[in-house]
Amino acid sequence: IVYELGRFIGPALKPSERRLVVRITVPVLLLFLSGVLLCFIVVLPFTFNLLFSVQNLLGANLLILYGDSFIDFVLLFTVAFGLAFQLPVLMYGLSALGIVSSEFWKKYWRFAAIAIFLFGAIITPDGSRITMFLVALPMLALYVVGYGAAIRVEHTRARAKA
Repeated sequence: IVYELGRFIGPALKPSERRLVVRITVPVLLLFLSGVLLCFIVVLPFTFNLLFSVQNLLGANLLILYGDSFIDFVLLFTVAFGLAFQLPVLMYGLSALGIVSSEFWKKYWRFAAIAIFLFGAIITPDGSRITMFLVALPMLALYVVGYGAAIRVEHTRARAKA
């Protein structure tokens, strides 16, 4: 779909606009796919193992994920991870537009950490804190990457002015 969209819009773009689109699209796709892969390889198997073991321990059918509801759960979970991994792109964009400085990201990192852990607690269905950490720790690393990108944008902007 992305390729077809590029083929449709590409001829209308100037060369500088094409370079900008490629510079944005590649990291966005790589980060999204990284989030989806982390979800499929690490988080979903751990979450399902934990949910099934709790279900077996209690001897009840607590987990009702059959057919469409299972597919919906997996799809929403993976899309949420893919979108959550866009954090560095969001931070870079806000800094590149001059809306937020790198000092803002540095000053409010504690609030960001709390928000990231809350996000991890909300999107993980089980009661264990382990799955929340599986979500939050990569997000914290991505926050640091976004902070580095914001610093880079400011240095590039300062060099261009000099």
